[in-house]
Amino acid sequence: DPPDVVKISTLCTPRSMDRSTTVVSPKGPCRHWQRPQRHNTNDGNPKARYKLSLDPTAEEISKACRQTRQIAQQERVLFHYNGHGVPKPTKNGEIWVFNETFTQYIPVSLFDLQTWVGTPAVYVFDCNNAGLIIECFKKFEQHRIDHGLDYQDDRPAHRRGSILLAACGADELLPQNPELPADLFTACLTTPIKTALRWFAVKSVLTSIDPEVLERPPGRANDRKTLAGELNWILTAITDTIAWNCLDNDQFQKLFRQDQLVASYFS
Repeated sequence: DPPDVVKISTLCTPRSMDRSTTVVSPKGPCRHWQRPQRHNTNDGNPKARYKLSLDPTAEEISKACRQTRQIAQQERVLFHYNGHGVPKPTKNGEIWVFNETFTQYIPVSLFDLQTWVGTPAVYVFDCNNAGLIIECFKKFEQHRIDHGLDYQDDRPAHRRGSILLAACGADELLPQNPELPADLFTACLTTPIKTALRWFAVKSVLTSIDPEVLERPPGRANDRKTLAGELNWILTAITDTIAWNCLDNDQFQKLFRQDQLVASYFS
């Protein structure tokens, strides 16, 4: 564990990890988490292509980002950083990864990350003090503009720029509750209905809730006659209503109707 985070005595686990798993190698838990995480992300946008990098080195991140941008060309790229088990981001605009032998923490500059990922892009930062990343990111973006290094071109407006999602503020830590996922922000984005049900179960006075219903609501998401379909319809109605009332019509159309990758993460 990193030296700058104090964990509660009963540890939280990533939402897709089996608590009874026996870890036999440094990447053991990541390998166990890989399949359900890929499935959860694909559910949001089944046509998109995803690459999971499990505890990658800085070189592996650079290679994966560049390859993804080459494949995506002018389409939007998603970069999702699940920064658990590494130090907090720095005020100099760095996030942390491991070296190949898991013996050192290695900093990765956000400025370099911007170069590798390019635009348009969506960034998700699920880590402590994630708001600090947003502040540094904007400074680096302004530096690019001031020095003629920005990525703006003749693409449509909704195909430019970056959208950043942070799990908490610059001076905040992630919540720690053994009854909820450690990566709660990621869970809310990728499996919102399941996470909402688990949150309800934790806060509810009811004691006879079937855990299987929380994990796998019966039915299909596209069939409103089933429980899963009705919950999905309610979620879409709520998120679309919030967006419609918070954004102007042009922004709503760009984010929720024209850009499938963005829409899949917001609804």
